[in-house]
Amino acid sequence: MPLTARLPYRSQLLTKPSRLVVDIYGATSNTNWITQRAGLQELGDVTYEQIEPDVVRMVLHLRHRQSWGYHIGYRGNVLEIQVRRPPQKLRLRGLTIAVDAGHGAATAALPALVGHEKKILPLLLPGSYAGSWSRPGPWYS
Repeated sequence: MPLTARLPYRSQLLTKPSRLVVDIYGATSNTNWITQRAGLQELGDVTYEQIEPDVVRMVLHLRHRQSWGYHIGYRGNVLEIQVRRPPQKLRLRGLTIAVDAGHGAATAALPALVGHEKKILPLLLPGSYAGSWSRPGPWYS
């Protein structure tokens, strides 16, 4: 999206339906558009809307239920958005898997259910899959 300057923006990845919403602050548009871009594998319709006097919202409807990531950045004054394609074959090989350690607080009901505090579970998961992964992470041996 060409702009007159590098304006601040905020992005949100939403589900049901899967879409990427980008709000551009300090921008104005004189139209509400729905753009259909033939040939794009990851995107359906792209809509533009002036949601506030100085905020333009761009909604990129994704063709797949799950997002595999995106990148937003400027090249000059052009805001570029790249949406990653899903892998051709859904296999663990070649994928990077991250386990979120959470906020570290103990949940009272959890120890009774699984025998460990909530903050300990992410540390146990990698060890239980160590035989499946070719290179274990640095947090366990």
